[in-house]
Amino acid sequence: MPTKNTSPEPVAWVEKYRPKTLSEVIGSDKAKEELLNWAKGWVEGNPATNAVILYGSAGVGKTSAAHALAHDLGWEVIELNASDQRTAGIIKRVAGAASASRGLFEDRLRLIILDEADNIHGTADFGGSREILKIIRNTHNPIILTANDLYGISKAVKAECGTIQFRALRKITIQAQLRRICKKEGIACDELLLKEIAEGKSDLRSAINDLQAIAEGKDRITREDLVTGGRDKRESIFNLLSSIFRGGDMEDIYKSSYRLDETPDTLIHWIDENMPRQLTGESLVYGMDHLSRSDRFLGRVKRRQNYKFWRYASFLMICGTVQAISKSAKDSRTFVKYQPPSHFRRLSQSKGRRKREIQLGLKIAKTTHTSEEYSRRRLIPLLKLIFKDTDDAAAMTGRLGLDEDDVLLIIGGRATKRAGEIVKLSDILSKSASTKNEIPDSPIPALTPVSTEGKQDKPKKSGQKTLFEFG
Repeated sequence: MPTKNTSPEPVAWVEKYRPKTLSEVIGSDKAKEELLNWAKGWVEGNPATNAVILYGSAGVGKTSAAHALAHDLGWEVIELNASDQRTAGIIKRVAGAASASRGLFEDRLRLIILDEADNIHGTADFGGSREILKIIRNTHNPIILTANDLYGISKAVKAECGTIQFRALRKITIQAQLRRICKKEGIACDELLLKEIAEGKSDLRSAINDLQAIAEGKDRITREDLVTGGRDKRESIFNLLSSIFRGGDMEDIYKSSYRLDETPDTLIHWIDENMPRQLTGESLVYGMDHLSRSDRFLGRVKRRQNYKFWRYASFLMICGTVQAISKSAKDSRTFVKYQPPSHFRRLSQSKGRRKREIQLGLKIAKTTHTSEEYSRRRLIPLLKLIFKDTDDAAAMTGRLGLDEDDVLLIIGGRATKRAGEIVKLSDILSKSASTKNEIPDSPIPALTPVSTEGKQDKPKKSGQKTLFEFG
């Protein structure tokens, strides 16, 4: 195939075709309108909130929209991304300083962008979340935080910000953008190829990267050039579920599982979620019995780290379900849409809480000189008992350097008012303690000699008694 002359250092197409203006950002029209309205509030000097959180899955244009907004309004940009260390000190030095002053020219606003704000946790970002909260409350410039997972941002930070959702891009939208890039690069492209790249993707960034990997240095690309391989995992698992619950040749269905991009410990959750929707009565009992036997082998894999047991687990869960289907009467089967495991959904919903628990464990570990895991598993349950008393809770809050979010996580529930009271009382106790420890600046009083005039020295008594003292 003929090739074109390429530069020695090719530019990443993701950066080359990054939108310059907000109108060039693809999709999320409602989100762009909300973002522009928020920015107009800053221009007019009356913003609805000091900061806004742009959230949505990776590659949907959150960071691009933030930069495009700054370009449209002529704002300077100060950005801290995930590759930077974002400790409290660094955030205060970079974002804090930028938030307190205007731009160099004509007193322009500065846009502060904190990328992937939901990933501020662990030792590298220790104290970062608390510093962000202070900056948001006191800023003189607009702040945009981006996040893939809104639940990964602390409640205290979310309470100070507006939220704007960027939704996943449609396949046809991604395909159209890939077509435009090919046209600008002078590459003849096969529509089937573009459709294949865009299939199952909501991430435009990865689609563009795939296209560049295939097309760079070529005049024409076809479906045969596609070497990135593999379709969306969910599509594969839906096909397998369809084969299992339709019934058929057990051996063929079992062999088709070899091509699945999921492990047996994931597949069992999909079957467990959908089996009660497909089967009833004795056939459901039969299928669940085989599923429980399969789960035993998965437990052995975990305990012994012997992955040979996977084959037995897969055989029992797949073939047991196919047999259960064959035992059920065709007229009693209820075919419904397959659903993803609710177990995964619950894990996703609790992801933000788990991140906050890790962050709290690290904070406690730093003071107590223990490991994060020990602090999280042993010390936090102990603190839950201590924090039942408000005075003890305030004392421990100050000693461990906890903020309102940390206290709320320990006491649990929605006791935000009590958490605030504990933090305020902790501040009062800290100030009181620091005041007591201060050394007074008053001069040392002069020592005046004591007059001994008119006084006679009394003879000192020895420790031994005389004869006249007995009797």
